Amino acid sequence: MNTTLFYIGIVETILISIILFFKRPVNIADKLLSCWFMILSLTFVVNIIKLNHQIEESWAFSLILYLAFPPFIFLYTKYITTEYKRFDKKDYLHYIPTFISLLLLFIFKTPDSNNIKSLADHYSDQVLLRMILGNIYIINLWAYGILSLLKMKNHHKQMINAYSYNSGKINLNWLFIIVIAYLLLHNAGILISIFKFLDKPIHSLEHLSSGVLLVFVFVLGIFGFRQNQLTSVTNSPKISAPQIKAPAKTEEEVSDKYKHSSLKEAQANAYMQKIIDYINASAIWKDNELSIDKISAQTGIPKYYISQVLNEKVQKNFYTFINEYRIEYAMKLIKSPEHKNWSFVAIAFESGFNSKSVFNSFFKKHTGMTPTEYKNKEVG
Repeated sequence: MNTTLFYIGIVETILISIILFFKRPVNIADKLLSCWFMILSLTFVVNIIKLNHQIEESWAFSLILYLAFPPFIFLYTKYITTEYKRFDKKDYLHYIPTFISLLLLFIFKTPDSNNIKSLADHYSDQVLLRMILGNIYIINLWAYGILSLLKMKNHHKQMINAYSYNSGKINLNWLFIIVIAYLLLHNAGILISIFKFLDKPIHSLEHLSSGVLLVFVFVLGIFGFRQNQLTSVTNSPKISAPQIKAPAKTEEEVSDKYKHSSLKEAQANAYMQKIIDYINASAIWKDNELSIDKISAQTGIPKYYISQVLNEKVQKNFYTFINEYRIEYAMKLIKSPEHKNWSFVAIAFESGFNSKSVFNSFFKKHTGMTPTEYKNKEVG
């Protein structure tokens, strides 16, 4: 049964890898994920070799593959949340622990090991080597897991500078769950290895891990394929999320964030007016997936400058700026006799909101009243 699962795993990972590599529009993050799936396929290959050669312990081969996983998670998170034109060659340095481990395996290799089984048996007796590489793997696992979570946290804070809405397409909740599941899954694997090392094998859990890995691969592939490159505002300021109440920043504090910007005052005023004119003429706020990318493409203003002029000239982030337009329009619809029979849900979606709860929350924040209270006051 396990052999069947391994062959399914090989086919599944290679197929997903090919699909991701040829996904359009392809980005660096997709290519990284594609490479990770190819490495994942090798873990199933190792398991098949282990069964076919009746190898009791293959930790040395598996561990080298596992050491490559944490950097892949971190780099995928990095490149999906920030737009890069090309892969940064410095990021190859993240694989130094993997290369060091390979070097150690080569150094501890014995000439007497002339086949895979004898080599695996030789490494199984290298207790010190196993402890060294095991600790490298544990440090790698937690370091890159935490770094990935911090990257996602930072992206979540920056969403308000690039998007006028919130949804599963941009908040990376799925990736957060994947990273947590990955940490739990591999820490469980570490515990299994410890029990095996102590001659207390947990066979049922070891067998279960094959099926769990298949599910993990399938879920990662589905969400990875659906995920598009996220918008980032290069060098954008860090601003608290709109739902967190904080003292308003003074114009001097906001301007200080852009003290290194090359944007001059006259140009900033011109950009601000161009943004307002375009939004008023196009009513683009009705687009319930409006991002700063779309405004930039239509106006020709670089994304970073859009974020800068909004923060400097009106002291608002992109999320707040666009949703205030939506609320103003919704208020007109509520007061309009032509729309008196419309539900608040219909008004919310017509105004560009993609969620009734967000509409209600932002309406209360903007007007100090709920939609129902506002309608009772204005219409009666």
